[in-house]
Amino acid sequence: MKKLLSILFIIYLPFNSFAQQLPDDGLMKCTVKSQVILAIKDGASTQYSGKRNGVNVGDILLFRYEANDEGELLVKLSNDKNTVFFWYYEPDRESSYYSDSEASGRYKTFNNSGHHSFNLWDWKMMFKTHDGHQQLYLSKNNNKAWDGMFTEVDHKNTFVLALDCRQKRPRIKEIIEYFWNYSKDL
Repeated sequence: MKKLLSILFIIYLPFNSFAQQLPDDGLMKCTVKSQVILAIKDGASTQYSGKRNGVNVGDILLFRYEANDEGELLVKLSNDKNTVFFWYYEPDRESSYYSDSEASGRYKTFNNSGHHSFNLWDWKMMFKTHDGHQQLYLSKNNNKAWDGMFTEVDHKNTFVLALDCRQKRPRIKEIIEYFWNYSKDL
């Protein structure tokens, strides 16, 4: 029981500390529109429509995001039964960098020593784990909502979710603008 409480405390701690530093966290409600799992074994590929005890088409996932004035960003995609994506970024003076391109518009990349990274454009964002095995990509659509694509890849399986995300506590604009203007470690 003590072990379980310790684990729950560790999981809760980052959200709690972020909430105290920046009360304007954001929340989107994402509906799983489709999913597919591709696997390969002994040269034969197989396609599945989901994972046992996993997320199903039609399920609602909450996309929570919080930032603080130190340039830290926390992202979580989950429901009561499953945490699909948990991601945390802490800036690193040596490897955070900025890139701007006329061809693709305003573009900024944050990377902390090869750990988690994220990219921002005016109308889309991408979060990636340090090993590249998980990515969450969100882009604004014409309905003032966000289209999402989550991918998880390991040596023999690929898991993909297509998401329709609607803002419940719209703070994306503020967080994007904050990181556009953030230059403390750049």
